[in-house]
Amino acid sequence: MQQQQQQQQQQQQRRGFFSSSSNDLDNPTNIPFDPLQQSSAIVLKQPNEELSELEQKLKEALQQYSEYMKENNNNSNTTTTIDDPNNHELLAQDFGYEERMEALQQVYMDMGYWSEALGIEQTKCALYFEDGTEEHADSIHAQGKLWLRQEEFGHSKALYDRALEFFENSNNQVQVGHVLISLAGWYYFQNQMDVAMKHLCKAEPLLDSNSPLLVKCLDNQGLVHRLWGDYHAALDKYQQALQVVDPIKEKETRHALLMHLGDMYQAIEEPQEALQVYHDLVQEMERETTGEAVAGDTAIKGMQGVLWHNIATIHVDFGDYELALDEFDRAIQLKTEMGGANHPEVAKTWNSLGVLHAGALRQLPKARECFQHALMIARINADDPSTDEDVIHILQNISHIEQKLNR
Repeated sequence: MQQQQQQQQQQQQRRGFFSSSSNDLDNPTNIPFDPLQQSSAIVLKQPNEELSELEQKLKEALQQYSEYMKENNNNSNTTTTIDDPNNHELLAQDFGYEERMEALQQVYMDMGYWSEALGIEQTKCALYFEDGTEEHADSIHAQGKLWLRQEEFGHSKALYDRALEFFENSNNQVQVGHVLISLAGWYYFQNQMDVAMKHLCKAEPLLDSNSPLLVKCLDNQGLVHRLWGDYHAALDKYQQALQVVDPIKEKETRHALLMHLGDMYQAIEEPQEALQVYHDLVQEMERETTGEAVAGDTAIKGMQGVLWHNIATIHVDFGDYELALDEFDRAIQLKTEMGGANHPEVAKTWNSLGVLHAGALRQLPKARECFQHALMIARINADDPSTDEDVIHILQNISHIEQKLNR
């Protein structure tokens, strides 16, 4: 019995149940992670009508987790708690616990609660994945991504390197490519674009058998070329990605790629091509969302709003002002439905409307009204309105209008 307890303790120590430092990547102290002890669990005390859609999902996931743990404790002959090391082996064999933690992690990630999502990933790694296995390396890679989300660059890089070494040694080419994409992202955040591109180019030939990762690699190459101002190269990468992307399984990714494609046609001064891409895409999205509500409907409306704004901007350049007015109005409506009347994207369209009224249409009072809408929103979103560039720019536009009206 004593030998069995010693073996259990050694196994727990190896898996990381005990540690003196929460920043020790191999031995985090929050294992197992307890969702009910996090500040985000405050949603359990709030009425549903005060919660957003995502907050309600978090509340539901927390309730399911709490009820499951209480039921297990009531059915058990022991009084161990979640942070009792004697309970860890039971948790490791409990598929119901794993299922509820997975559900919570997904909601945390949807909400951008990266620290909580990391805590669950560390728990999964400690309870379920043996060191030296692909599952363990996958989890190490996932933890690196979650550290990067929190701008913990040292932790992230160390975990990426460990995952890369494992997959290289096991000759798993697809996962090598996957980690190389993540490392490219790490170098992107360090503003080392050349190194990021080298990692992406190295990853690309390894991903032929995994189209979602290949699309991601090509998309990221397009982004780097775009940042370099090499718009033709970016256009080429987006076109390559569109040839690979699954139009059914990766619909949102395809929509984003088409948006990028239109942007690049604009950048290389081919507005007719851009207009065609934008118009085809917005019509496709409207067909998909006609009738009953679909998942992500709010985000889709936001994207439609941006598309109508872009279409209107091109029509302004073509001199189709009345058409552009209707399209700007539609953009404001959709952007408002997406993020509310004070969203920065709404201000962007109000400002463009102001420019159109002040310039081509010569309707100065209407232009001033549009700029005032944009100014109010910009001030709401500014950290310091006295120095915010958007606020200053809109104030200058209003000043020019006032000068013309007072002549």
